[in-house]
Amino acid sequence: MMSEKSKPIEKGVDFLLRVGLTPKNPDKQELLMRRSMRNVLFVLCSFLCVMVLGPSACSPPQICAEGEDLPANPTSLNAGGSPCKSDCECSNQVFEGYCKKETPDAEEGICVVIQRETCNGVGRIATCIPQLPPLPADAACRTGYRICKPDYLETSMWGNCEPLEAFRKRNNITATESDEKTCGDGVDNDCNGKTDKSDPACKDFCDPGQRRVCFTDKDNKIVDGRFGDAQQQAAAANTGSCSTGFQFCKDGKWDEECVGEKKPAAEVCDGVDNDCDGKIDNGVDDCKCTPGTKEPCYDGPSGTQNVGPCKNGIRTCGGDGLWGACEGAVYPTTQACKGVDDDCDGLVDEGCPCLGEAPRDCGSSLGSCQAGKQRCESNIWSSLCYAYRGPTPEVCDNDDNDCDGQVDEGLRRSCSYGCKTDDGKAIVGVERCEGGSWTGCSAPKPPQEECNGKDDDCDGTIDNMTPKACKHPTCGDGLQFCAKGVWSSCFVPPSGKEVCNNKDDNCDGNIDEGLVRTCKNSCNVEGAEFCLGGQWVGCTAPTPLPFEYCDGKDNDCNGQIDDNVTDIGRSCAIPQGKGVCGTGTITACNGGKPLCTANTATAESCNGLDDDCDGQVDEGTSSCVSVFAGKCGVEGYKDGTLDVAMFSSPAGMAVNPSNSSLYLADPGNKRYRLITRSGVVSTIAGDGTSGYLEGPALMAKFMFPMTILAPDESMTKMYLLDTSNSMIRAYVFKTSTKGAYIESIAGTGKTGSADGLVGGATFTYPGDITKGNISGGILYVADTSNNKIRTVVVGSNVTTLAGQAGGGFLDGTLSTARFNIPSGVSFDFATDTLYVADTANHRVRAIDISKSLVSTLAGDGKCDPATGMDCYKDGSTAIAQFIRPRKVLVHGNVLYVLEEHRIRAINLTTKMVSTIAGDGKKGYKNGPALQAQFGRLSHMVVGQNGDLIVSDAGNHCLLRISLTP
Repeated sequence: MMSEKSKPIEKGVDFLLRVGLTPKNPDKQELLMRRSMRNVLFVLCSFLCVMVLGPSACSPPQICAEGEDLPANPTSLNAGGSPCKSDCECSNQVFEGYCKKETPDAEEGICVVIQRETCNGVGRIATCIPQLPPLPADAACRTGYRICKPDYLETSMWGNCEPLEAFRKRNNITATESDEKTCGDGVDNDCNGKTDKSDPACKDFCDPGQRRVCFTDKDNKIVDGRFGDAQQQAAAANTGSCSTGFQFCKDGKWDEECVGEKKPAAEVCDGVDNDCDGKIDNGVDDCKCTPGTKEPCYDGPSGTQNVGPCKNGIRTCGGDGLWGACEGAVYPTTQACKGVDDDCDGLVDEGCPCLGEAPRDCGSSLGSCQAGKQRCESNIWSSLCYAYRGPTPEVCDNDDNDCDGQVDEGLRRSCSYGCKTDDGKAIVGVERCEGGSWTGCSAPKPPQEECNGKDDDCDGTIDNMTPKACKHPTCGDGLQFCAKGVWSSCFVPPSGKEVCNNKDDNCDGNIDEGLVRTCKNSCNVEGAEFCLGGQWVGCTAPTPLPFEYCDGKDNDCNGQIDDNVTDIGRSCAIPQGKGVCGTGTITACNGGKPLCTANTATAESCNGLDDDCDGQVDEGTSSCVSVFAGKCGVEGYKDGTLDVAMFSSPAGMAVNPSNSSLYLADPGNKRYRLITRSGVVSTIAGDGTSGYLEGPALMAKFMFPMTILAPDESMTKMYLLDTSNSMIRAYVFKTSTKGAYIESIAGTGKTGSADGLVGGATFTYPGDITKGNISGGILYVADTSNNKIRTVVVGSNVTTLAGQAGGGFLDGTLSTARFNIPSGVSFDFATDTLYVADTANHRVRAIDISKSLVSTLAGDGKCDPATGMDCYKDGSTAIAQFIRPRKVLVHGNVLYVLEEHRIRAINLTTKMVSTIAGDGKKGYKNGPALQAQFGRLSHMVVGQNGDLIVSDAGNHCLLRISLTP
């Protein structure tokens, strides 16, 4: 073992390793590195120790000998995370721990520890739950035990919490409750859930001075009525003339005599139940009485009649000539110590612990504890110790708080001077309590502050240095200040007046600072010039122009104002004008102001201009593509008028039938937007951050808001599709008592394909929804990644309408049909038909709801997207070809089909397919519909005047396609 003088070496080594070299989860290489470093540091510290203290004082810190299994070693530092070979290296005077190894046969592991708790009552045993190491899951007995200040601890702290089997082994305790020792050691030795005297195995043992009710049973054995059949026999013991007695504890065991009991006797004709079978005078010959006769009776123990509360009863002779039961008699009972002769022996409360005695001392007055008084209440000593001030956990106050006779014993705590390692970890040590104060912090003390950009003294402030005196070469005495690790130049308080001479005249550290003066040009126009390098430079007076502007000034300094102005013929703006009428041409200069003549309005044409000056572009032109809202080609988020508003990736849209306003999903901005009929864009839901949150609409969170359905006429709610949350949600309109809010309709937020109640059903990144009836109580969902079409009955359940997992292509019944990435759905109320954009099959499909059949409406499915072969053909639905149709929209007898860069139309009457917009190339180009180019078309809706409004997510804006003149 190490000497007292060498302990600081071991503590210093542990501290250096703990603050600088202990990772949170060390691997084998790190453990080997730490053990090697420990050896190196110890050799170094030992060398210094020998130099200072001598060889005899510096023995190695062998706290645990090879193979030794001590419950705790004599150190007190936190070994958590340290390398180890045995539990002994981890468990010490302050910390309980064990050596955790990856495998049972591993040579080394790391220490896992918890701090010990203080305790009262040296040698006291208490139950606990073993944690270090945790009990196996199949352990039969899960209770552990620990001892207050066992022989391996120096202070009043709880010992190691050990499983029952290990605790019995270490303390030489048997595994059964079988003798006086095991029946009073406070341990459930046989792990049956019952401890000491409460265990039936300890029924023969007792505590000195204790007594219990007893009687002699039918087998002539004394029983106490606590266990087994004896409980029933105890109930019969006080029947008739029989009564229980008392059994007293002598030398830790119950005495063999049951004092004061009355046993059954032979029945005689005396009106008493002598044999205690519940019947009086039964089986006695010639014991007859006159029917109806009444007489006093008492069949209690001899000598108790009319003593204390005991009194006679009345018995009546029955029709059979036999006396009935004795009714109303009061018999002896067990003494209750309440000032009454309950057992009718002429003595009141005999054998009770106290008989009106004065209060007696209880508790301890050791240390800060103060003894109390125990009162005699109803002839029984109260279980309370009045006015007793008991022990409390020991604190550093120079007092014996836990009343164990020791002051501030074993108190230690972590301490620090505020310093940290290079990786930001606090450098800590341990300090002890002496004389009621904390002292002796073992953490290294910080050095003095230096001007180096570091917090050397660990006070939380960098370079907080006292200014130092200096000599300025021209201004005299000054001060230098430390900032960012560098001493400043010598500073002298400013004095004097600065002049333009390339010198620091006022001694403020700056040369010619702030010097400005007035200057003039050749036209005598004033400006300002500045001092630079001792010279005046940079006169700002304007240089005469070689030409004249219409501004009421002589710009060319020829003595004439606004002569031969160059503004004539230039373009100019008309502030109140719209479209092309918002610009004009300067035709004259009048009083220094140009006269602007506006352009003339003409008939509207498809050219991207407002030709008729009514504020609308290309309106009323046939087959023309123009901007509806947003800044095409510019991604962002901004509310405002149609030309000011900005979008990220606009998607699903819906028209409010009551006021023709337009609702829009903006997935990239995680919001839902509103466009009023008057042309103003605002946000109605979403806080712009990704996630999931219900509640007030503008505080709600969405992952990828894809689709929105128009509200019904009642204006109560709109259904929303939050694709990346795999959920259907709802926007509930505000009322007079509550603001608008977001709620969930179906889905759990997790991916899957489970049918069932709406709250438990799951979807996998659904791409579109549509109403299945006018009220919106039935919804059809394109469950895109599950390759299924699902039906949602709002407020009820979710079922699979058609499609199967795994994808494919097959027409037929609902149960056999297959789809491949169905991305869009639209329901035709007139024909009870659900149309599906079957994206990866390059087809448009139709589901006849009434006939439960799936068929192909258009597309031959031959498209090869890699080459573009067989991907585009108009004509009859039988020969038409599509490339990845994304969305469908039924309007009257026309089904609009949205591809990525084209918009197609299927006439449901003639079964003909045609192209209405897009040349099939990616880009941005407005104008004649068939020449237009789109970035990435997402959704479409028919607007208030019959125009088709499409969301171009790739170009970040909404476009309008005029279908009719």
